[in-house]
Amino acid sequence: MMTIYAEKCIRCGACVSACPTRRLTMENGAPVVHANQRCLTCMHCAAMCPQKAIHFDAVPSYEEYIDTPEDTVLQLITMRRSIRRFKPEAPERDDLAWALDMAQWAPSAKNLRPTQWLVVYGKDKCDDVYRTAIRLCQEQNVMPDVVAQQKAENRNSVTCGCTTILLALAPEGEWGDTDAVIAAATAELLLQHIGIGTCWGGYMHRLLAALPDLREALNIPEGCHCAAALLCGIPDETYRNVPWRPKANVEWR
Repeated sequence: MMTIYAEKCIRCGACVSACPTRRLTMENGAPVVHANQRCLTCMHCAAMCPQKAIHFDAVPSYEEYIDTPEDTVLQLITMRRSIRRFKPEAPERDDLAWALDMAQWAPSAKNLRPTQWLVVYGKDKCDDVYRTAIRLCQEQNVMPDVVAQQKAENRNSVTCGCTTILLALAPEGEWGDTDAVIAAATAELLLQHIGIGTCWGGYMHRLLAALPDLREALNIPEGCHCAAALLCGIPDETYRNVPWRPKANVEWR
């Protein structure tokens, strides 16, 4: 259960724009919570709110809005957010290449470093990938929820309007997927460190697994598959607060 404190809210709408499931909407100039809509408890809304006006019942009040860490590594980890609103211009190629090169220092089983990267660069090309995915979903009756979002709400959960798609490709084999995901997680932190917004493309990952024609359209090499997808671009949103997270679920023995 979440509550927006009316006495603190300045009705800026930042929380509404941040909500990935549209549980929050603006009505009569104020944000409204729709209890029938799914909440991911991602707390993007609270992380975005300039007034710290959003409360979640599951969060102890003394942990609700913690201070941003001074340590740069902790700051990078705690302030990392999934960006779903991007500016139309793409990041510099050199910045993307730098992050992918630095990700070569990520842990790798037996130091094999099998990950290959496929980069879809530029908003037009990313939009083409989205249109192709929607068309194939309609033709093959795959993931109807993605098509329904596009039809009913003009909502793009596949590429989120990004300007670059990074696909971490893994060879078939014992260690490929694990290595590729570690490389992608490392690259993501490096990208966010230099101001490039990222979002893990879960729908894109699933669609590439379900649609051979989409893999063919992207020229994914034979013997490889997408182990992780990162949607990237220049952020068109700013998060101000560290969102709450529960303590780790640990059993000591």
